[in-house]
Amino acid sequence: MSKFFLCKETKCFRIDRSAKLRKERKKILFFAFFDSIIANIEINAVVSGIANLPCNVSITSMDDSMRLVLWYRDNVKGGPIYSFDARNTAPEAGKHFADIQTLSNRASFNPTTNPAYLTIRAIKREDMGEYKCRVDFRRSRTLTTIVRLNVISMSLHMLTFRSL
Repeated sequence: MSKFFLCKETKCFRIDRSAKLRKERKKILFFAFFDSIIANIEINAVVSGIANLPCNVSITSMDDSMRLVLWYRDNVKGGPIYSFDARNTAPEAGKHFADIQTLSNRASFNPTTNPAYLTIRAIKREDMGEYKCRVDFRRSRTLTTIVRLNVISMSLHMLTFRSL
């Protein structure tokens, strides 16, 4: 189950559909207009398998559009490990850039679905960690999605049975 938090300075509110007070909902929606929404998601993947890391790219109005998507990794210094740039073009024709040292040719990003996914193939133990997806829009505030990727090693034990 994913949890959504709305943060303003040092205070965070959990956005929950089961919120009982209308006053709380109005307060959260008011702050959502001015602040980024952060989602914490946990994904499990198997070594040598595929991981689909979700990223919220939803626009709030029809006259807005996604411009730039940047993926960061918690233990990688420097810039993003993957970027999608649609600042001068339509989202379908945006440019993709992957960090060769971190992802080489194992990653792809599909910006046309919501949520959009960063797909990492041939998962390695070193891929485990926290990923952050930052989405910049033409008009709206930046959205940030935080994804924790857990990598599971599968060991196969072969058993030999002797027939009697």
